[in-house]
Amino acid sequence: MSKKIHTQAIKRTPNKRNTKTASKSQGRSRHMQPSRSEEPHELLNKNSKYPRCLTDILPDMDETYTGRKCQTYIFEKAAIAYYIADKIIKDGSSAFFDAGSTLRIVTRATYIRAKKRGLKLIITTNNFDISDDFMSKGKPYSLDEPSANIDVILQLTGGKHDRQHHALFGRLAAFTLDRIYPECIFMGITGFSFRKGLFYHGATEEEAIKRALYSKEVDRRVLAFDHSKLGQLDMFLCENNEGEAIEGLCKNVRDKTIVVTSEPYDEEDESKGKQPWYQQELEDIPRNSFVQDALNKGKLEIIVVSFVEEDPYYRLERRFPSADST
Repeated sequence: MSKKIHTQAIKRTPNKRNTKTASKSQGRSRHMQPSRSEEPHELLNKNSKYPRCLTDILPDMDETYTGRKCQTYIFEKAAIAYYIADKIIKDGSSAFFDAGSTLRIVTRATYIRAKKRGLKLIITTNNFDISDDFMSKGKPYSLDEPSANIDVILQLTGGKHDRQHHALFGRLAAFTLDRIYPECIFMGITGFSFRKGLFYHGATEEEAIKRALYSKEVDRRVLAFDHSKLGQLDMFLCENNEGEAIEGLCKNVRDKTIVVTSEPYDEEDESKGKQPWYQQELEDIPRNSFVQDALNKGKLEIIVVSFVEEDPYYRLERRFPSADST
């Protein structure tokens, strides 16, 4: 008999800062008119009143697809990034980072962690922004100062550069990915449903990379995305080499798949509607037999965090399964 899975919930105090984030209607397609919460924030100006932990890791905005996305849901992405850098990145391991604005912020937080505590890590990526940050100088996340405690190696896949997505795709990128075996794979997505699976928005050339990442044998597979993508669909459904969508979530994963998402930082986003789309998705977990089975077997972990201004800059809000249910 399968055991009952509980969610670990931590009581949270209301967030005082209002980022003017507006809630989207439940189940809204990602192709509809964006709400105010998707408009870029002007963060990195000299008069910014945002906390240092936020401005340290947020990229400048540009007019590309990824450049605009990197400054939407900024508090939520920061919480996800600091959590992953603190709890998921393993010293002495190897990781592949996919394209995407959230994963760029994750690596910036990881570089900052390395400067504070030391880190040995091999990164392979098709994310051109991650490469730029690795080569930067004089930034809070720059690794330009020699240190005996830091040994971070970065490898680019090669491939055709997609300007809108700041990423490398094509046959050369796929060729490289086929021949490496990282301990952990971090996937960037633009929509996720526990009933349907992973979605992405990119050009058709991205399909080969997403399929390879979703099919690759790996110790841990990590999906990192803010709450605006939870319960949402987008242009393309990601499938593995066997044609499996949500059924492939934990396939070829030796340890477990980890989903890291966020609570909305803005009170307005929480209060509109009796059951916002992201909340509905989380509430449906106990009724989802596939997800329950993966949780019971220890093959799936779901983490929900929120942003706080004090170190470590995230707060654990929910965990599926909870520590007392294992």
